[in-house]
Amino acid sequence: MSQHSASHAPQTSTATHAPDHAHGHGHAHAHGPEGGQPDWNALAPLLEAEAEIASPAYAEAAAWLGTLGTVHGVRRVLDVGSGPGVVTTLLAEAFPAAEAVAVDASPELLERARARAEARGLGARVSTLRAELPEDLTRLGEADLIWAGNSLHHLGDQRAALTAFAGLLRPGGLVALVEGGLPPRHLPR
Repeated sequence: MSQHSASHAPQTSTATHAPDHAHGHGHAHAHGPEGGQPDWNALAPLLEAEAEIASPAYAEAAAWLGTLGTVHGVRRVLDVGSGPGVVTTLLAEAFPAAEAVAVDASPELLERARARAEARGLGARVSTLRAELPEDLTRLGEADLIWAGNSLHHLGDQRAALTAFAGLLRPGGLVALVEGGLPPRHLPR
């Protein structure tokens, strides 16, 4: 299963899964022919725009994570479900001594993550890794910080995924989970 994109606002998905009504929560999808893989090139601008809107919150969260340990002690960051890399670049900026790795199943979104990093002068510290999760969790390598934004709920056995994340952490490492809640509701309901 392709994971959810971490680099966007809550409630938007880049995952391949059952239709919204069967999945239980809304996500933006642009599926290809016959309901196959989403058209990542069509979805990418939307994902980027949504993530950029939420960027102040993501940047604040990354800065807060930096206060939990020595910023220079963080040498490798995994952005699991990175999508087009908006959060990946924020993490690279927040942890200037770290390599930031954008992890996603979509080559199109990873290419956008690479281009975004290059455009911001972060190309030497940002890399990409194409991985189908949860199958490829062991390929991610060790990290000091694992950011899983809006992706955990797409990994099947979430408890097993968290255990696998913990197994990838170097001593003193952190896992940061970002998940949206229920869709907004309005009165008078």
